[in-house]
Amino acid sequence: QEKYSVTENWNLSCIVVLPCYQKQGFGRFLIDFSYLLTRREKKVGTPEQPFSNLGRVTYAAYWKSALLEYLRNVFKVENREQFSLYDIAVDTGISLNDAVKVLEALGMLVKDKDSDCIELLYNEELIEAHWKKAQANKERIWIDESVLKWEPAKHAPLEDGIVGSPSREVSPALS
Repeated sequence: QEKYSVTENWNLSCIVVLPCYQKQGFGRFLIDFSYLLTRREKKVGTPEQPFSNLGRVTYAAYWKSALLEYLRNVFKVENREQFSLYDIAVDTGISLNDAVKVLEALGMLVKDKDSDCIELLYNEELIEAHWKKAQANKERIWIDESVLKWEPAKHAPLEDGIVGSPSREVSPALS
């Protein structure tokens, strides 16, 4: 996970899945895990950009899947009646910008011209079709978030204002 991109909010810098292991769910697993860590840090993030062609396709598929599964959970499991785009970003760890782009592409966001409000259109058919496909996917590696025993490290600012890890020491030549 990218740790030193404070202004960009990158949650993942680069992933590589060797060709012999592609199409087996490892890339999605790594992306999913990076967003899990982002949520544990109580942040939202986006991957380092610009994307490679494969990166763009992989992230677009991940975001679509994660958002459709989130919406299914909110409506079917939690029975929540109200939530905001901000809630979607915080609950998924996906940056607001990335989430809005995906929801717009899916035709699930509509702007009211009179009030400037944005309305989420719940497309149950699309969401349930995705859920059935995800459940049937034999390559998908599902993460059980409850078994992650990890707490974010406390990063202390150094004298130069750069955020560093607690174990990072400043060389006497630099001070």
